[in-house]
Amino acid sequence: MKSLTRNQLKKLIKEEIHKILVEVEYDTGSQLDTRDTGHTDSDAVDDLVRVAKDDIKRYYQKPDYRRRVINAGIISDEDKFDQFLKSLLEEIDDTMWEFSEATERQTHKAELRYSSSGWDESYEDRLKETPVIIVNTNRIEGMSNDEMVDLFTHELSHIENVLLDDYSVQYGLTGQRAFKSELGDIFISHGQLRQLRDKFNDTQQWADLVALWTQSIGPEREGRHGPEMRARLAELRIKMGKTGESMEDVIKFAKTASYNDLVQKYGENPTQFLLFLDYDKDLPKLINMIDMVAKGSEISQGSIQSA
Repeated sequence: MKSLTRNQLKKLIKEEIHKILVEVEYDTGSQLDTRDTGHTDSDAVDDLVRVAKDDIKRYYQKPDYRRRVINAGIISDEDKFDQFLKSLLEEIDDTMWEFSEATERQTHKAELRYSSSGWDESYEDRLKETPVIIVNTNRIEGMSNDEMVDLFTHELSHIENVLLDDYSVQYGLTGQRAFKSELGDIFISHGQLRQLRDKFNDTQQWADLVALWTQSIGPEREGRHGPEMRARLAELRIKMGKTGESMEDVIKFAKTASYNDLVQKYGENPTQFLLFLDYDKDLPKLINMIDMVAKGSEISQGSIQSA
């Protein structure tokens, strides 16, 4: 029997996983049962995912992304970066989605999940896997189309987190996780949280954001802090690309803007990034520190990211 090439094997694996996902989706009746709820119509979701894929692929193809990754030293060779970018874009294109229903303890609206191909995880092995976005139908009620696109953009950005981290471990100069201290001290400390209170008119919104920071995405949550905040920064940069704003423009606005004004302008996830920045720092220094964030992840094994 003729042996398969790596690309042929990867394609075969993805086709088989796709068949399984389709069978599960129809067996559970999730499409038929939820089509009247709006965003759980499969054709509508396909369109929103396609928009999110196009947005994030344009972001990764910009010279600024290339510059940040190469300057960070993980991929210093231009040709190797081109191959990494090609693989990243292919993974984004191949990403599938499926419906699920969150349990009472699960508050996230969606999550990115890699379906293991059975190999020990490495960069090359990760490329043989198929990323899948799990959409929790009981958490997305009332979301607008723009909010849904933002949600998918966030989950898709975790693909870059995982791949760049895997690449750093396998091919990086030190063999270590990518950007372990990349975010540095650009965010406020736990003791500075109280200074954000005036940005909120709604007490519950304020309490929810504090809980999110302390329990899920703050520096205390080392395994989640890096990838989650980098994903939020990627979303912000995509928004900036559409509005034509510079990071200086955004920082100056965000320093005094209310929570609601930030959400209206940039969306929920980018707002969370902007809220927790340490605006007591010198403005040029803060902007420079943010610019150095190339986006990577401190974790890769068994990676599941959620929002």
